[in-house]
Amino acid sequence: MFNLAAISAAASAVAHSQLFAQTNPPVPDPIGPVAHPGDEVALNPQPLPPRDMLFGTLSHRFDAVALNPQPLPPREALLGGPSHRFDAVALNPQPLPPREALLGGLSHRFDTVALNPQPLPPREALLGQSHRGSIASIRAALEPQLRPTLGLNKALIDALLRDPLAHRRSGKVFSDASLNTPPATTQQLFVKGAGDVDAVSFNDIDQQQVGDCFLLGSLAAVARQDPQRIRNMVVDNGNGTYTVTFKEQRSVGVGLGTHLEWFDVPITVTADFPGGLAGDKHAAPGDTGWGTVEIWPLVIEKAYGQYLTCVDPYGAITKGGSPRTALEMLTGRPVASDGSLSVGLGGPESFDTLLADFQAGKAITVGTDAKEGTLVKDHCYAVSNVYRDANGKQWVELYNPWAHDHATLSFDEVRTREIYTA
Repeated sequence: MFNLAAISAAASAVAHSQLFAQTNPPVPDPIGPVAHPGDEVALNPQPLPPRDMLFGTLSHRFDAVALNPQPLPPREALLGGPSHRFDAVALNPQPLPPREALLGGLSHRFDTVALNPQPLPPREALLGQSHRGSIASIRAALEPQLRPTLGLNKALIDALLRDPLAHRRSGKVFSDASLNTPPATTQQLFVKGAGDVDAVSFNDIDQQQVGDCFLLGSLAAVARQDPQRIRNMVVDNGNGTYTVTFKEQRSVGVGLGTHLEWFDVPITVTADFPGGLAGDKHAAPGDTGWGTVEIWPLVIEKAYGQYLTCVDPYGAITKGGSPRTALEMLTGRPVASDGSLSVGLGGPESFDTLLADFQAGKAITVGTDAKEGTLVKDHCYAVSNVYRDANGKQWVELYNPWAHDHATLSFDEVRTREIYTA
């Protein structure tokens, strides 16, 4: 049996569904199931086919290379040979050819000189003899400016204009080359000159207008033989004064016990000299250094004059004196008249005696008188050498305290003159 109520309800539901379907039609799937194979792939991923299959083979060669890289062929094969020679050089560098081959030979001579420098020719060859200077040009150019000044330059010009060649012969630094030396700023007892064995040298002695050859000749003789004696007798007090210690013989005792003894006589002097270092009323300075000038001859000369008198020291010594007394005061040794020591106004008995005295380090002077015909009259020389030459001839070299006009005489010529040895 049919249930009318159930049938009626079912019919009503169908009608309602049809009405809903008519008023609310279903939204169609815009893509559809076949258009979404990726969804299945995403849920069940599969490996992609090779890219070559997807995009083609030859048109995507780069991708295959990226996955399987191969070395590139040589650049020359890609870009060409001779037109890209630089690339080959960069990969295989070769030394460049010589600069001369690239730039030319003579036109680039400077480059060759720079790589192989040569000494310049002498200045005279470049500038000519007119650039060497002369005494006359030095006098004309420098004397007006330097004459009024004090210090080394004036002494240098004085010595240069007086006798430049003699100063060269003596080994002193007073020469035209010394004009390159700066003016002296410091007085120094001892300065070692060019070519000197010792800072104290006999060629430091240079007598000027004071007539004390007896003292300076003796001083040169002592400096030649015993430089240390000079250093010992002069002390720099550090306050602008110097003390010179001479030796003096005095009689001591009484009656039969009277005898002579040597005593020290210290004389202290200041380091100022008449007319300054450039003056000519005293001995000239000795050697020069960089900003220094040597003054030991000036100090001893002044001290000896002050020993004679404090009123007029230079006036006292310019009157002259005895080399014998000067030698004794400088050395503290007597000038004897027997044994191996020579006698003043007589000379040694033989050349061997004089040679032995000289080799023993004794100071020797030779004096002349007013009758002198070869040497300077009434003058005192220092013996600077005694020797035999290869032929057996006997010679004596004499140093003139003027610092020029030296002499070399045979022993026979010397023995007739006044000789003192201490």
